[in-house]
Amino acid sequence: MNLIKSSILILIISSLLSILSSCSKAPELDPKEAINQSFNSFKEVVKTNDWAEMVNWMTQETQDTTVTLSLIFGVQSPQKMKTGLQGTNPNPEFTKVMKNYSNEIDQILKKHKLTHEDFKTNEVFPTEDEIKAISKKIKDKGSFANDLFKASLKLSNPQTANQNMFSMWKDASLSDLKIDGDQASAKLNIMNMKPPISFKKVNGEWLIHMPQPAIPN
Repeated sequence: MNLIKSSILILIISSLLSILSSCSKAPELDPKEAINQSFNSFKEVVKTNDWAEMVNWMTQETQDTTVTLSLIFGVQSPQKMKTGLQGTNPNPEFTKVMKNYSNEIDQILKKHKLTHEDFKTNEVFPTEDEIKAISKKIKDKGSFANDLFKASLKLSNPQTANQNMFSMWKDASLSDLKIDGDQASAKLNIMNMKPPISFKKVNGEWLIHMPQPAIPN
């Protein structure tokens, strides 16, 4: 008799726990609504210029290509400017600014346990394989990008000092959104243009997915 009572009690408790669990679980958002929500969250982060947070809204493939490509240019630019100025008589103030910027890049590389050699590429525009190889060496892309961005502010025009490669997205919107399982595509409505944009669902979150860097032919 006691065994029967115990069994009934266990069934009642299990049922109650199941009901409570289903009540506490938030309903899953419609995919289109979830994508727009993620995109709007990314746009808010863009306004802060916080790369450490921005990369959280990108797939790993995007970090390994598009973000890494911008970091390569950020590291290489001082050296390329130096080379381009050889044999000329640049403004002394500009030379001083570039020297200070170059020194800051050296310090940033040291902080992240990297060297200029790690960012060396054979061509003016790195190949896809070079981008991926360099990406593997950068352990914390968000932090590294933040450091480079802060250093580059000293070279910027005051009117565009707080701009980054995604700044134009702040007022953008999505259209023609199409979903195929855990992949989605849309048009990015930005400054009278409509370039394509992709998203990918990773661990329940819809992230910006740009796995192919814009490498010219």
